[in-house]
Amino acid sequence: MTGNLQVKKGYYYMVLNLKYENGKLSQKWISTGLPEKNNKRKAEQLLRETINKYENDFVEITKKIPFWKFMEEWLDIIKTQVVSTTYNSYKLVVQNNIIPYFKGTKISLQELQPLHIQKYYSQRLKGGITASTLKHYHANIHKALNYAVKANMIPYNPASRVELPKLERFVGKTYTESQLIQLLNAVRETEIETAIILAVSYGLRRSEIIGLKWGAINFEDKTLVIRHTVTGNGKTMLCADKTKNKSSYRTLPLINGLHEYLLKVHLQQQRIKAIMGNSYINSDYVCCWNDGKLIRPEHLSRKFNKIIISNGLPKIRFHDLRHTSASLLISNGFNLKEVSEWLGHADISTTANIYAHLQYQSKLDIGQKMSDKFFSDKV
Repeated sequence: MTGNLQVKKGYYYMVLNLKYENGKLSQKWISTGLPEKNNKRKAEQLLRETINKYENDFVEITKKIPFWKFMEEWLDIIKTQVVSTTYNSYKLVVQNNIIPYFKGTKISLQELQPLHIQKYYSQRLKGGITASTLKHYHANIHKALNYAVKANMIPYNPASRVELPKLERFVGKTYTESQLIQLLNAVRETEIETAIILAVSYGLRRSEIIGLKWGAINFEDKTLVIRHTVTGNGKTMLCADKTKNKSSYRTLPLINGLHEYLLKVHLQQQRIKAIMGNSYINSDYVCCWNDGKLIRPEHLSRKFNKIIISNGLPKIRFHDLRHTSASLLISNGFNLKEVSEWLGHADISTTANIYAHLQYQSKLDIGQKMSDKFFSDKV
């Protein structure tokens, strides 16, 4: 609800913009009884108090809806307002984590209090989820309740009044160069060999690797463009000509070794296609099975996990290959801005937060220069 002050015959009036349940809009004029002269602050305060009162009075309380049911309906509402990949992430969190809990509590949307949400968060944290994951749950609940406030279903957003745990600084695990060589030897001639090589060479996200198409690779100009992504959604996959953010849409040089390797992979796929004929699935994706079928994102992660365990390599996530690639770039003298552009981060602060600790060598260089400048004649 909104409102403003108007002056009529020397006195302040409050004009409230009311929205009824049927969608009809109207204005209500209320006298403050305050003369215009020297009373603006008092009138503004009275306006704020009146708006709060009317918001509470106008909340629809006759029809209570279970909170879990509201979250279910909110998914249908938000579906048309966001891209498919974003909606997919909302749906997975809401259906798999939020709805099951609140379905058991039988709390209605109108009865929901900060304490109820806080209790849910505490239960999930005790169950083993991280503060970072909880932040994603909170984002969904907060966004949904914001809609409820705008729709005049509740007077305020209870999620705004809960305490979230402090996020621990994330430090990704990485492989050494010798461990990377061991990994590359271990994945040779497996269905995920190409994906691992792309991850190590460019530090690509899993969705970017699975989504890379031959049409995005220019062998003549020696470039590849990151512009298409593939993400998993249970039994389905979401393929979109959309990257995680604007900076993720980027053109990278096709490095010499990878240029030759991908040419061989492409030629091999063309040979298999010619042999299989109409049975071959012509998807144009680089990372695929022998019949052309796209490799699923979750299969890539599972296969990677099995290979590193069977070869005695340290346990890391597939995404940690991205961190490994970044750490190698930094250790070879590339600065954070260059690494940020290579990885496709939206902001250099993201790169700094994750990888600043790896720039220790630059600190050693600075320290040595300071020592040479001020203390060389004293040693």
